[in-house]
Amino acid sequence: MDLKEGVTVSGKRGIDIEVERKLAEGGFGTVYLGQLKDGSPCVIKMANIWDHTGKVSGHKEIIEKKLAIERKILDRVGKHPHIPTLIDYNESVSPPFLAISYIAGKTFYERMYKDKNTFNSLTEQQAKTYILKLLDIIEYLHGLSKPVIHRDIKPANIITHGNDLFLIDFGSCVAEWDGLDTTGKTRIFTVGYGAPEQEKGRSAVDIRTDVYGIGATLFFLLTGRDLRYNDDCFYAPYELRPPSVFNSSISNRMSEIVLKATEIFPEDRFQSVTEMKNSIRGKKDVESMKTTLQLGGVGHTIDLKKGQSMTIGRKKGLMGAKKDKDLPISSKYVSDIHARIERDRFGYWVKDMYSLNGTAVYLHEEGTWKKLGRGQRWKLYNADKISLAYDSKKGPCMELLFRDPK
Repeated sequence: MDLKEGVTVSGKRGIDIEVERKLAEGGFGTVYLGQLKDGSPCVIKMANIWDHTGKVSGHKEIIEKKLAIERKILDRVGKHPHIPTLIDYNESVSPPFLAISYIAGKTFYERMYKDKNTFNSLTEQQAKTYILKLLDIIEYLHGLSKPVIHRDIKPANIITHGNDLFLIDFGSCVAEWDGLDTTGKTRIFTVGYGAPEQEKGRSAVDIRTDVYGIGATLFFLLTGRDLRYNDDCFYAPYELRPPSVFNSSISNRMSEIVLKATEIFPEDRFQSVTEMKNSIRGKKDVESMKTTLQLGGVGHTIDLKKGQSMTIGRKKGLMGAKKDKDLPISSKYVSDIHARIERDRFGYWVKDMYSLNGTAVYLHEEGTWKKLGRGQRWKLYNADKISLAYDSKKGPCMELLFRDPK
């Protein structure tokens, strides 16, 4: 069901929006240009809950959830200069819709378009400038108290206007246990730009998933080759060839950055967008050279001598660390005193402190999470992942990444 030109829609916030015209239509939704009472433009995103025959789509639940997730994420983010602002919404009507601020400009696909499936590449400096701005946006999202993982970073979801850059489409996001595929049964990502762990579903996704998407997008900017259709860009599934193979003007350093960002195994990639950003800028990542716990891409130094420990908890924070390095824990699923990081002469350990929702560690070789027994202690190695609160069906709640440069 299309919205007719001139029709006025109103959401739960009571804001009247006049429909001007249809802008685009896809499998999950239809996008319209709207106008507010003050004359300013906005975008109306309506869920496509009917198929081409007019019957209710078999993907109706997924489509509605994607729209609800985007509304929830944008509501949480609030006003950000490079992310659309939520204006109004109504998820109770059929079909549900949301209205967001209008962003003028073109996606990278539109900006770099040459002819069918062919695109002009940017200069290395242009690509570098844009990707640094994208990294700033993702760094902000990963650094929220409930980190937001976008999961669908690609040229079509990035709008440029002059030198400005904007990130759109938050319907595939993960924030703590939020998301469509908590059981791994639903997989939503764009082939060519999605990281390999997204095949396994929600439980395998973390901040390094977005690092892969950024690296794949950088490949596109440097080469003009769309990874959705160019299998020759890959040595094997998910393993990219150096972008310099397709554009000889690209420096070896930039090619190496792309390849590191898109490594098949997350532990081989940049471990945060901050680390990738510093590498592009040519700066030494001082934080990554220290023993740290990373939450949402932000590193928190572990300042422990042998025999010392620090407690992780919702109210207690990290004890035994410098006050300005305390790690904020705000999730309702995390106990007041949830776990402890200990150091002895054999190295670092994580110990579950008899938490209500449990503590888990990720077993890289097996590709699964192991939930620790109450009070159980586990040896930590570089790039180990720890989950504060874990459910066998929903997967990890709040993930920490242990970094030990030794």
